[in-house]
Amino acid sequence: MSQVPWRRSVKQHPDEAIGSLVIRLAPEGLLTPGEFLKYHFGRDERRPPTDIASDREALEDLAVIGSFNVEWLYQATWKTLGTVTEFLGRRLPQGWFKPEVRRLAPGILCADSDDPWVRNEWQIRALPCDCDTGEMIIERCAKCREGLTWIRTQNVYSCAICGYDQRAAKARYAPADVLARSRDLRAYLRGDTADLPAELASLEDYEFLSLICWLTYFVALPDCVLVRPSPHEAVTGFRLAKQWPNSFDKTVDELLTRYGGNPDVVDHFWRVQVFEEALVALGRVGSQAAQRILEARLISRLRLPAGFNESKLGFIEPVARFDSRCQRFKWASPSEIDAMRSSHDRTRLRPPSSSE
Repeated sequence: MSQVPWRRSVKQHPDEAIGSLVIRLAPEGLLTPGEFLKYHFGRDERRPPTDIASDREALEDLAVIGSFNVEWLYQATWKTLGTVTEFLGRRLPQGWFKPEVRRLAPGILCADSDDPWVRNEWQIRALPCDCDTGEMIIERCAKCREGLTWIRTQNVYSCAICGYDQRAAKARYAPADVLARSRDLRAYLRGDTADLPAELASLEDYEFLSLICWLTYFVALPDCVLVRPSPHEAVTGFRLAKQWPNSFDKTVDELLTRYGGNPDVVDHFWRVQVFEEALVALGRVGSQAAQRILEARLISRLRLPAGFNESKLGFIEPVARFDSRCQRFKWASPSEIDAMRSSHDRTRLRPPSSSE
């Protein structure tokens, strides 16, 4: 589509989200963001303005209309393939990026004065705060508690439901340890893997990111705390990944202590029991490559024979997809198996009746 630049535009920022640019630019053409999408890009006006971020041709048109740097627009694109989303140069697992969700830092938007804009990194849901200032990022309106979305909003800072200006909300700041872990995770997302164990650094980015969400869930199992693997636990999981394999081994040892005071002298039978329980948990990792690393380490820590996991294959395994709880197959006891076999033999050896 050929476009003519508008006589007046808005200032583009290098790290600005595309939805933010569309919303800020639309009033300069006397249009709502929905009308802008409809008349200039042929899109459904009920869709979020981030919808054009996955269309390279639409981004080129946007660059012409607003006199924007198209390379900066390309850097902010996203593309979803199956459960993986490519965003800011990384392949993110499911749930890490939601194009319809608008994440804001009220204090920073207020400091932007007359030119508030939304940063790209805020849209990564695993980062709980702005990594430069430490301000906590919000996903829900500070007044009505409804989710903040890009849909039906006329500016970047107001709630689409109640109209509350989020810049008026009190800014909250992350504790020092959370900010430090968030910065570590951001460094990884920007390409720095120097502090990671080589075994984990070799994983694809979406596999590693799935693993760190899972680690937080796993280390909570000995305390019977059910933490669902999610991007909101990623900063804690990243710290655990940097401590690999000690963080994993410590959890396995804690599971073993339930069957004996000293994990080094626990009977082989109970080691197999812990293996079976841990194997169910491993089914929630979401990455086969990461699961293989975890299984190998589990067998090593439990001092089980090599290839032990293959011998258990088909007997202890997860049931379908996991959601809020774990399940495993429960096989019949030997006495029940003998009773079933006896019944089967009697049926098989019974002479045919005259009616047959």
